[in-house]
Amino acid sequence: MSLVPTPINFCDGNGISFARIKSRRRIRVLARKVSNLAKAPRVQCYNITNNMATPKKYFHDHLVMLLLSVDIFLAIGGSLFILLSLGSSNSSSYIVQCRDCSNTAAVNKFTNGSMSGLLAFIVFAALVVASQLVLSYRAYKIHRQLAITILALGVPLLVIMIIVSNALLMLR
Repeated sequence: MSLVPTPINFCDGNGISFARIKSRRRIRVLARKVSNLAKAPRVQCYNITNNMATPKKYFHDHLVMLLLSVDIFLAIGGSLFILLSLGSSNSSSYIVQCRDCSNTAAVNKFTNGSMSGLLAFIVFAALVVASQLVLSYRAYKIHRQLAITILALGVPLLVIMIIVSNALLMLR
């Protein structure tokens, strides 16, 4: 068995791929071609599957799926918490802003608003998850760790959204 040039994924650095053959005549032809290749300039070969992650692998990456699951869980959990808290109250006025809440002597520190001010937190959670998904999917083609960082930075955003919405809902 010997080797012959074929268009396969494997590269030897000369720009030629090799596969097994059984013919001795082909071996002599291959030997002449290889000797001529020694005089030719070397060609750089790239194996795209090893150097660059493909989008198919994005949803098969365990860490990416873990972070996406945590983000979606926090977004849905925070949204349900806000909706259930809004549904249990009978008031039409909600506190939507708290200016200088640490100062107890502050005047007009609470700003009243409608339900739409608190529903904006749900829209914010959906936008965070959607933008993370799109940005990390595109960044995964460039570098895996960049995509993971984008997904990981969304977790504190969603946690802070839940904390702030909880604080505003408890003040009413």
